[in-house]
Amino acid sequence: MADALVFGGSNGLVSMLADGLANALRVPERYQHAPNEVDRPGIAICTDAGSFVAGGPMLIYADDEKPGDGLTDSNRASALGQLAEEVAAGRCVAVLASKAEAKRWLDHLAEAGLARDRPLKRMMICGEPGTGKTTLAAKLAGPLGLPVASADDLIAGQHASLENEERGRAAPLEDVLARHIWLAESTQWRSAYRIASVTDCIIYLEHSLERVAQQKIAPGDRPLTWKEKAAISAVEHVYPKANERRIHTKLSEIAHLAPTFEIRNDAELESVTAGFLRGAARRT
Repeated sequence: MADALVFGGSNGLVSMLADGLANALRVPERYQHAPNEVDRPGIAICTDAGSFVAGGPMLIYADDEKPGDGLTDSNRASALGQLAEEVAAGRCVAVLASKAEAKRWLDHLAEAGLARDRPLKRMMICGEPGTGKTTLAAKLAGPLGLPVASADDLIAGQHASLENEERGRAAPLEDVLARHIWLAESTQWRSAYRIASVTDCIIYLEHSLERVAQQKIAPGDRPLTWKEKAAISAVEHVYPKANERRIHTKLSEIAHLAPTFEIRNDAELESVTAGFLRGAARRT
């Protein structure tokens, strides 16, 4: 069995991750060209969608903005779905978008130890209003066995419990949050950043104008008209992505080893949702 699978295009981020894991685990690197090669030991580098398969002890996705040849948006959606399944099943997963994130992750991994099993006890879903956080939380909470709360209410509740402890002996908020299981929704980024360090997984729903329009302009089952879709497409073409990249970077800095799923469209949302539900079923 492969010691770890690294998936992504033929670029420097994949090489950096494979080198770092090979050094940490003291095993060789190799390229994986087909799913049935997962039984071979070492760090398996998968640079096309056909060679990537879930089930390895550690799964790392090099989610670079320039993924290389052969990787499409549908490949990304499929990969994120497989990774979500493994997160829900309690495996070690990482989704890393830059060399800076990769370096931080490798450093944290070295400090925390190379544990293959990471039970999913705390999850956060964050994003702007109208991106579908509440709907997603409702779908995942039951199967994952995690009670839902807003990040603000979660923080306020834990502050109240701290106030009841003896003066001078109260634990830090993050330590108290880490004692409980929860699925937190957050629109307020200050609250999201506050609890990110104790989450086991983060789902960041990007500001999809089409998703918001579907809920606000055409609620229910009515699909958007072609004119509505054309108008949305024109706006999204010039919609600035810098702020979304900044938010993702900030979350990854705080979250340490917790994978951050950056959801960019409805296909990825459906794939990730299905993946978490498959993983939850594997735990029962």
